[in-house]
Amino acid sequence: MAIELEPIVESVPIREQIAVILRKMIIKGELKAGDILSERQFSELFNVSTTPVKEAFRVLQAEGLIYTKPRSGTFVSDISVEKMLQIIYMRSALDGVAARFAAILATDDELEYLGSILEDIGKMIDQKASGDEISKKNARFHEELRNLTQNDYLVHLIHNMNAIDSTFRSIALNRAPIEHHRSHQEHTAIYQAIRNRNADEAEQLMQLHIRRVAQYVVNNEK
Repeated sequence: MAIELEPIVESVPIREQIAVILRKMIIKGELKAGDILSERQFSELFNVSTTPVKEAFRVLQAEGLIYTKPRSGTFVSDISVEKMLQIIYMRSALDGVAARFAAILATDDELEYLGSILEDIGKMIDQKASGDEISKKNARFHEELRNLTQNDYLVHLIHNMNAIDSTFRSIALNRAPIEHHRSHQEHTAIYQAIRNRNADEAEQLMQLHIRRVAQYVVNNEK
């Protein structure tokens, strides 16, 4: 049975959509360590050519989730969820630093715009938008917050380890409506700390938020 790529993300390259699906399958244990991955099999499954599948495989290989053995094939890496969790904890530290500097450097106009994103998320939750839609808007909140640091190097470091964390958040937001409200409340608390120019609190709340979401997914996949 073919897996359809979502039409709501037509602007997203097919390779990235496939990478997201495969990444979720690995995190959820649907693809296990040592499983062989066939380009042809997944091209038929996704109803696409093998080219975007190959490109998606390269993305996942760069993340360490899969690997290729010459003359043997491509396999799921022996990377445990616990190791993925370590990556997210590292990312939480960097995003905490981003929240700290946002509290110090952001202008009032920039904070107004960040607040408008939160308002949009609140409306989406009230209107019972899909988990994927809310996840994309939440990602926008995090992205705009990082940009407030005016530090391209920090943003680049976070981006390099962002894919796994984004997948964890997407899984969480698709699992239960209560997670929408919980994450929104945490985002709002982070935003208020930044508006109050409380750098210590903003950093701490951001770290706790990212780690809690990741741990929530891990606990509910066991």
